[in-house]
Amino acid sequence: MANTETEDIFADLDLESAADDPFAVKAGTYRATITEVSRKDGDEDADTVEKRWDAIIFTYVIDDDGDEDNEAVGMPVQEWFRVPPKEDTSAKAKQKRSFLKKRMLGLGVPAEAMNTTRPTDLVDTEVVLKLKRTGDYTNVASATLPQDDEGVDFP
Repeated sequence: MANTETEDIFADLDLESAADDPFAVKAGTYRATITEVSRKDGDEDADTVEKRWDAIIFTYVIDDDGDEDNEAVGMPVQEWFRVPPKEDTSAKAKQKRSFLKKRMLGLGVPAEAMNTTRPTDLVDTEVVLKLKRTGDYTNVASATLPQDDEGVDFP
């Protein structure tokens, strides 16, 4: 058994050059692929109405970052959309639905297929991902189909 008290266990890990934030991706434009679309239940005990709403989560993985070092390639980026229950007709609820609809349209989902699209219809879709940094957070500014892509065939 190794003696970790006297052993230099971190010496060959090069932690000094590792990113300070393991989730940070620089602002910019990337080619990426949707790897997962999931739904997470809201927190019934949350202190705000929005946190009580369920969330639709898009997970993208960066395929190409345009840099020689490919620092961001393989990095996952998540985008969360809080979705109110159907019966909520408040202005905020309408706005939240509109944000999600805008994203779906950008991914090539026709308006008439919005309610019948399944997560598996979107997985493996290649996108152009525009990211921005807001404080410590990486946010998705847009996710659209590449200009040369017609999109996914939706039922």
